[in-house]
Amino acid sequence: MKTTRTSWWRLVSIVFTKEVSDHARDRRSIILSLLFPLLAPVLIGFLLYTVSHANVQGRSQRVIEVPVVGAEYAPRLMQGFRDKGHTLVEMEGSRAELRAKVLAGHISFVLIIPESAADSPTYGIEIITDRTNPRSLADTAEAMRHITGFGRAEAERLITDAGLDPHIAVPITVSQVNVGRAPSQAYLFYNMIPSMLTFMVFMGAVYLTIDSSVGERERGSLEPLMSAPVARWELLLGKSLAGLLYTMAVVAMNLIAFRFALSKAVEGTSGMAPPPSVDVYIALFLLSIPIAALAVGVQVTIAAITRSAKEAQIYLGLLPTVPLVPGLIMVFNPVAPTVGMAMVPVYGQLGLFLELTNGRSLDPGLVAVSVVSTMIAAALVFWLASKLFESERMIFGA
Repeated sequence: MKTTRTSWWRLVSIVFTKEVSDHARDRRSIILSLLFPLLAPVLIGFLLYTVSHANVQGRSQRVIEVPVVGAEYAPRLMQGFRDKGHTLVEMEGSRAELRAKVLAGHISFVLIIPESAADSPTYGIEIITDRTNPRSLADTAEAMRHITGFGRAEAERLITDAGLDPHIAVPITVSQVNVGRAPSQAYLFYNMIPSMLTFMVFMGAVYLTIDSSVGERERGSLEPLMSAPVARWELLLGKSLAGLLYTMAVVAMNLIAFRFALSKAVEGTSGMAPPPSVDVYIALFLLSIPIAALAVGVQVTIAAITRSAKEAQIYLGLLPTVPLVPGLIMVFNPVAPTVGMAMVPVYGQLGLFLELTNGRSLDPGLVAVSVVSTMIAAALVFWLASKLFESERMIFGA
């Protein structure tokens, strides 16, 4: 009897309900699958919080101790440090001893002023610092800011005393016109959202896919299921829709966690750009649906050709790293989306994701090309998986 549209959809819905309920009974897997999407947002949010609040301290005047050798040779510079509220600490010892103290972390840095500074308006200062020590870097940067500012003021004073225009010290001035967004270190972290999101898309239904295919084969429950009066493609579609549901649930949790973690990370800071708006997260969720369909199809196909659950775990565990690599590369080397790029499944979505997190509007044509090309790829993968489901190898794993 020819299967009507209503009957095939009813059969698919039965398989779908079975897979969802079976997976829901495994509470440990459910908890892990729901906690895993929170890891990246929490980690990136913590890093952003650390950077943003360090920047807040850096923009305000920081009072530091200034270890110095030869302070008497540059009295004006030393008085400038005192005027800023910094404390001068006279140091003694050989150069090797001073280096050892910096390396051990006993002091952040040492200014060494040569004796020649007392007789010349121009002189060089040596700074012994440890670039591997964050505290040393921060204190050194504060000292360098003061020395640079003092040097500029001294140059203007000397030029003025010589009866010259102080502007000749800077004969060329450059003004920048920024046509993009305001610069902020926060955008580096926001640009990590696409790669982490794509990773979760390919990770979301891994456990369900393994359990509903090769897992059922090992338990001996797949053979009677495939002997039921249900077409193999209907069986596959029901299982795939269950995987798609769990994938999108994981994606939703991942995006909600990003929204919350990044908002809290920059809360109370004035120099950090705000995180993407709610509209951006909604757009990211919708654009990830085609990738999720492709990801589930690939997962089902891989699970169908593996001989055991352990083998499937190895392959499906490595699968999310494939889109993660280009996503991380695009964080530091973003590429403007093109038609050719949009035609490449996953890669095209990564470009669109970056456009959203960068606060730019999407080209509807590129969105259409990206969605259509990814859905075509997902359909082809589903067709391949359906052929594998029709073979005896799917039942016996031979």
